[in-house]
Amino acid sequence: MTVNLKSLSYREKVVWINLIVSVAVFAYYFLSVLLNGLDGGQATWLYLKVVFFAIMAEIILISILSARDKTAQDDERDRLYQLKGYRWGYGVVLAGLGITLWQTLMLALGDSVSANPEMGEDVAQAITAFTDHASPFLIIHIMLATLTLAEIVKSAVQLFYYRRGY
Repeated sequence: MTVNLKSLSYREKVVWINLIVSVAVFAYYFLSVLLNGLDGGQATWLYLKVVFFAIMAEIILISILSARDKTAQDDERDRLYQLKGYRWGYGVVLAGLGITLWQTLMLALGDSVSANPEMGEDVAQAITAFTDHASPFLIIHIMLATLTLAEIVKSAVQLFYYRRGY
C-alpha cells in the first residue's frame, strides 16, 4: 500500500505521527527491559526518559506539521473515526485490566497457598504455576503494555477508517 503524504488530511498525519512514535519508543523500552534484565529502578528511569522522548518527539513533529499544513477543525468524519478508535482501544484496556486483576489475584493467592495446606495439592499447583514468575514489577509492565497496545490499536483503527474512506 502506497500512501501519498499530500493526500492525507492534517488529522490523519497526526494519527500517523502518534502511531509511529508510540511503536518506536515503547518497542525500545520493552526490548530494553526484556533483553537487558533491568531491575525496578533502572526500568523506572528508562520509562521516564522514554515518556519524555515520546512527548518531545510528538510535540516537535506535530509543530513541524502544523507550520506546513493548515490545521482544519475536526469534522464529523474525524470525530467518528476517533470514537471508533477509542472503542477498540477501550476493549484492549478491558482485556489488559482482566489480565492484571487475574495476575494480582494469583499473586495474592500464592501467598496463602503455603499458609493453607487444606486448599489441596491440585489447587496449590495451579496457583503456583501462575505465581512462579509473578511480581509487582510484572504487573506494572502488564498495565504499561496494555496502555501502549491500546494506544497503538486506537491509532491503527483510526488509520484503517481514514484509508477506507467511509
